[in-house]
Order: sequence, then C-alpha cells, then structure tokens
Amino acid sequence: MNRRLKLQEKLEELLESRNVYYQPPESKKMDYPAIRYNKQSSNKRAADDASYPLIDCYELIVINKLPNDELVNKLLLNFAMI
Repeated sequence: MNRRLKLQEKLEELLESRNVYYQPPESKKMDYPAIRYNKQSSNKRAADDASYPLIDCYELIVINKLPNDELVNKLLLNFAMI
C-alpha cells in the first residue's frame, strides 16, 4: 500500500469517520467534521556528500463546528513534526 493511502487510513481512524478528503476540487461537497489534506513539495535532504530519501509533506486542515476539537491534539500526538 502506498504512503498516501496509509495516511488516508490513519486520518480516517483518528477522525473516526470517512470524511477525509485528498486534494478535493472546489465543487466537492464535504461532510463535517472533516480533514482535508494536500500534498506539498517533497523535501530532499543532503549531507556529507550523500542524498537522503525524499520526505513527503502534507498540509492537514481540520474542519469542524467546534473550535477546540480534540482531533487537533490527536493529530499532533500521532504525527511527527519535521
């Protein structure tokens, strides 16, 4: 399974819903609460004359009617910030 699909699965698990959308078009009607995520540019790292693997970067947006949702804390605890 590719990395993006694993991320999708993990986000659905944390949200406890299938309302997780990857790069949805403007016309897409979303159900809430939801997580929308987009792929950002990949980061390539180099050091000591060697290249290291690309790191996939995603922007996550939590959409909810409640301003202080515990979902944000769940995301911060489950994903490393690089």
